[in-house]
Amino acid sequence: MKQDSKDDLTLREELLAADDLGGEEITVERWGKKIWVRELNGAERNELFEKSMERGKMVGEKLFVNAVILCACDPETKKRIFAFEDAPAVSKKNGVSLDEIATVAYRLNGIGEYDVKEAEKN
Repeated sequence: MKQDSKDDLTLREELLAADDLGGEEITVERWGKKIWVRELNGAERNELFEKSMERGKMVGEKLFVNAVILCACDPETKKRIFAFEDAPAVSKKNGVSLDEIATVAYRLNGIGEYDVKEAEKN
């Protein structure tokens, strides 16, 4: 898209440079630990959906576990706690604890009830 004025270019630069990713600290009750649940950037959100697909359909269990893997961070460093290789082990953790993280991850990342219900149907 062509920039019409210096102000447009400045706005573009400001938007691209903006630190617009946040998150929320929660306490996972059963673990007795604080977790930073982070917002995903656009590429990471796409990765969440791509890794949660199977045969062209979203799979609820994969979306749930992958949301935890991508969004659960150490509250001090803000670095991810889990990797995708941890999915089998993460999926065996207490469901209530995972739900505490996933619910916040869904809300922060605009993953609506429709997305989750569609995934659960598959």
